[in-house]
Amino acid sequence: MRGGGESESPGAGVGGLLSRVGIPLAGALALAGQTVLSTGRGLYLSLGPGVALLGLALALLIYVLPRRRDTPNAGPEAAAGAGTAPRSLPRGVESAVVAILLLGGLYLRLYRIDLIPWGLNNDEAINALEVRDIAAGKPFATLTERGLNRETMFHYLAAYSYRSSGIQLNLLRAMPAVFGLTPKLLSDQLIDAVFPLRSVSVAAGTLTLLLLYLFARDRFGWPVALLATAFLAASPWHLLYSRVGERTVLAPLFAIVTIGLFLKALESGRTRDYVGWGVFAGLGFWTYTSFRAIPIALIAFALLRRPLGWAGDGAAGPRARRAALIALGIAAVLVVALTLLSGLGPVGFVTRGAYAALITPKANFGLNLLASLGMASYYPARYAVIQTDAFISDGISTTYGLIGLAPETTVVAALSILGLVYAAWRALRRRDAVCGLLVLCYLALLLTVGFAGPSLTRMLLNAPWLCLFAALLAARVFQDVAALRPPLTVWVGAALIGSLVAWNCVQGYTNLFLRAGRSEQAMQNFGPTQTIMGMFVRTLPPDQMIYVLHTLRIDTLKYLIGDRPNVHLVSDPSILDLDGVIKGPKTRYLIMRYPLGDASQVADSRFDPDKVIFYTFTLWKDDKGQAMPPPGASPGEVPPLGELPPLGKTPPARQPGAGRPPGQP
Repeated sequence: MRGGGESESPGAGVGGLLSRVGIPLAGALALAGQTVLSTGRGLYLSLGPGVALLGLALALLIYVLPRRRDTPNAGPEAAAGAGTAPRSLPRGVESAVVAILLLGGLYLRLYRIDLIPWGLNNDEAINALEVRDIAAGKPFATLTERGLNRETMFHYLAAYSYRSSGIQLNLLRAMPAVFGLTPKLLSDQLIDAVFPLRSVSVAAGTLTLLLLYLFARDRFGWPVALLATAFLAASPWHLLYSRVGERTVLAPLFAIVTIGLFLKALESGRTRDYVGWGVFAGLGFWTYTSFRAIPIALIAFALLRRPLGWAGDGAAGPRARRAALIALGIAAVLVVALTLLSGLGPVGFVTRGAYAALITPKANFGLNLLASLGMASYYPARYAVIQTDAFISDGISTTYGLIGLAPETTVVAALSILGLVYAAWRALRRRDAVCGLLVLCYLALLLTVGFAGPSLTRMLLNAPWLCLFAALLAARVFQDVAALRPPLTVWVGAALIGSLVAWNCVQGYTNLFLRAGRSEQAMQNFGPTQTIMGMFVRTLPPDQMIYVLHTLRIDTLKYLIGDRPNVHLVSDPSILDLDGVIKGPKTRYLIMRYPLGDASQVADSRFDPDKVIFYTFTLWKDDKGQAMPPPGASPGEVPPLGELPPLGKTPPARQPGAGRPPGQP
């Protein structure tokens, strides 16, 4: 059940040389191809040559693999190093490296969290509104009514986070310089309104790193485990979703635990292991719709296990079969309970999320599958949208595609392509049931969700598998390089792998913080304008009558403004452009009747204080709520709100030096 190892068969000539260096050479070709592909210079200078190099790398790998002799009954350490690496690191070293990776991953998920992303995405705001209702005593339900039936596990975790937000925020406020935070922004109401929601994702993303390490350590050994954890820690894709308040970040966490306990149960036959995977498989349906691919993969694995020789020596007696039935029963009971508490019928509960494929009349499902298969390497611009007739996604998923970036680093994108083929080869040669299950998990999501298009949100479940595939290939490259002329080439291989890890970390940081994080185009769907507008209104006195004109991201405005009966959200696109605002009949009416009204403009001082985001126009009323002239108004001026005074009766003029008139804006 654990990863098997391989060793090259001796040979002479070109065949023997390729047997020894073919996989490292394929890795080099893949990295070169991905580098060219990432330049974004068009079909002939980037896409074509890059795909050609990647294809050549795949062809070389497929040619070399069958010519290698397998080493039977090899354990996880042999799978990773095959004698060229120590079976274990010195005492304390591995724990120290794991701690560095986890703390580094946590740091990247908190670094500049006050500024990146620029605002509150509308989907995040929908989740925040639901959390607010839960905190106010809303009856328990497993799906939301708003936001197209969202699973509520994330929302209940966020509700707890808001109740204990003081601990989290005090930690950030105590050491702002450590995380690159701005003290002024940490004292702003926005951080109190948004960070507790996002802290759930920060915690879930960091915990996923630990679980991936434990799973890979148990199944493939420490080299693969450390590499996979390092790759995921700096993955721009996973980093993004570990910093926003979106529930999809929970799915990879539950998937890793589910398949880990599933494999452990098959080996041990213990009832507690079966109960464990049954519980996590059932609760996984409460995380995100994409988790449904995991049970499909488990069923496919169970059907293929004996025909493909994956059964191994695990327990398969009557006791194990009874335990398996118990696990299935637990999972089924949990799914039924989730359905009954959802407010939907069984069909509606199982098919939720199908709208992504049903309301796209011009969808090309074949092209969608191809794009989803290669999305880590290349993300076409046609998919960097929220919704068209051919594809539907969300505002978070567009972040990298809007500026021509793939969601993964060059290292993971290149090596995961080869790693997927490598894992499939190991599975089909009946050497590795674990690789077989991982490949099935990847394909199950691709075929059940990826056909609707390469949405980063819906496909996030595959991010850990891609990092694991890349780590498998990288460990294989190290083994082959180290075996050439040891001990010299052992150090050469270690330096090579260390360089790949460093490259991956630097690029992961650069793509999120220096490229997407500084790009107005990449951040546009996080609603910086609506975020600032909502917070501006939130700071105004609660008794003011306020009209907010908007066209997009109404939920962002609703959440940030809060429950204020005197605030009215008005959607009138015809007067929202700047010229329209100035020339619009309502604005002209206000200017003509109230020439001294208090008009101002609001910009975002964090990024560009000279760029006006929206305008405000303040009217005045007296203590009884009736319209009255603003400070310094001309005698006889007509108020703009309410009923006009009777003909011949005008408000009295203010005497010079009389001070501010009574009333409120």
